[in-house]
Amino acid sequence: MVEEALRPGPQTGTRGGEPVVVVDSLDSRRRVSGSTPGVKALLRAALLEGVGRSRDAAARPDVELL
Repeated sequence: MVEEALRPGPQTGTRGGEPVVVVDSLDSRRRVSGSTPGVKALLRAALLEGVGRSRDAAARPDVELL
């Protein structure tokens, strides 16, 4: 399994002929996870000055359910 993971790209493992896992090298995982910030980091870094972040319950439209 280790040798398979060291091949280029993720390798798929099967059970009973059905794909059930993906194995990838640690180097590949580090490249992927280290190059793109997560959603939390993006939101924290976003410039939100002047953007209203509160909700006004009175501003919601009335909706009639059928």
